[in-house]
Amino acid sequence: VVGAAYGRQEWKEAWRVYLGLVAMLDACVGQILDELKAQGIYEESLIVFTSDHGEMLGSHGLFQKMCMYEESARTPLYIKFPKGFPLSKQVFEKTVGQVDLLPTFCDYLGLHPENAMDGRSLMPLLEGREEDAGGEAFIQYDGNGSCSNFQRCIVKDGWKLIVDMFKDEAFFELYDLENDPQETENRMFSGDQDARALKLWEI
Repeated sequence: VVGAAYGRQEWKEAWRVYLGLVAMLDACVGQILDELKAQGIYEESLIVFTSDHGEMLGSHGLFQKMCMYEESARTPLYIKFPKGFPLSKQVFEKTVGQVDLLPTFCDYLGLHPENAMDGRSLMPLLEGREEDAGGEAFIQYDGNGSCSNFQRCIVKDGWKLIVDMFKDEAFFELYDLENDPQETENRMFSGDQDARALKLWEI
């Protein structure tokens, strides 16, 4: 397993450097916000903070980003709307995908693209008109196509189904994220979640 050969001291150095990079990013974001305020345009600005991936940093014995576990696949999403936007609450415990961002901002700006978009607008959720909006995310990784390695994942209703495809083999993982956030118990073959796994697979 990638990363399993590292000792604790080697991991400590990786963690130290990573936290240093996070601190640097925080400082840079702070400079941008300070400048917006200095120019008097902070209140009217639409600001989005997110990321394309996380980092395993030793979890599951992995030192990489190319996998579907939460440390790698779950990313932050913060949106600050201009002053006066009727946000229904400050924190939303909903699973959404980055594919939802473009439809959301088009909806907010009153834009109606002619071409259909993947994802869906989160405006009904943000404004409190549809509490059930969002709730699922689709993830894929095709980075090792030359090795015939592909990954697909769906997260819905607190459950995650992962499918790893290596040439002519497929490996399945099913996790109850609410009760097993560290993804330590694969429920795929426990026998009591067959219907749930099949439903997620068919989506």
